[in-house]
Formats: sequence, structure tokens, C-alpha cells
Amino acid sequence: MRRWLLLLNIAFFVVAGCATVEQKRGSDLRERVEKYWSYRIKKEYDKSYAFEYPVFKKKIPIYRYVKMSYNPQVDLKEAEIVKIDQQEDEAVVEVRLKMELKAPGVKRPFPYETAINDRWINIDGIWYHVPSKRSPKS
Repeated sequence: MRRWLLLLNIAFFVVAGCATVEQKRGSDLRERVEKYWSYRIKKEYDKSYAFEYPVFKKKIPIYRYVKMSYNPQVDLKEAEIVKIDQQEDEAVVEVRLKMELKAPGVKRPFPYETAINDRWINIDGIWYHVPSKRSPKS
């Protein structure tokens, strides 16, 4: 009987420990996504670059990334995480973006809202943003 209780306690702590690791990994992801988009909103592209997937950074140097990211017609105002779908070391994060668009010849910018699916990957405990081929400029 004691063995069963001991085994049951060990199993409980192993399962609880795994759940805690997954919860931490998920909260780390949320923090990284929020930080990434806060840099994009503030147009601090040199800082958001650090969150990009290492393979992407090998192909695109920072000066090119900054140039690709800047768009005077788009003023990103807000990014809100709608949903996180995490499968181990990969995740798709649905993000609602609110922005103002400036059209040539129009005096006032107009509000625009869209939702995107952002891909993230965990490498050695760090979550990285995986740029899409058609990511919105902010």
C-alpha cells in the first residue's frame, strides 16, 4: 500500500512539473509576442529584429529589415493577442492589429483593423517570430 502511495505521489509531482513547464513556456511566448509587437508599434525595428527567427536574420541584415519594416502610410496603433495555439515548440498566435492608414491626397488617416496569424518557434527555450512572406508593414 505504501508503495502505491509513493508511486502515486511521484507520478503527481512529475505531471504537475510538466504542466508547470508548459505553463511557463506559454507565458514566455505571450510575453515575447507582446514585447515584439510593442516594438513594432513604437517603430523600434532594431529591437523587434532581435525577436526574428535566426534563419531569417541570416538572410536579411538589420538595415534591410528596418527599411522593409518602415512604411509612412501605415501607423500601427495596437496589437492584441486573440488566441494562442501552441503545439510543443511551435505556435500560431492570432493577433488583432489596429492601425491608421494614410492615403495620398487624403488629409486625415482612416482606421483599419485586421487579424493575422503569427508563427512562432521555440529554440533552446527562446521564442522567435517567424516572418511570413506577406507580413503587414507597420
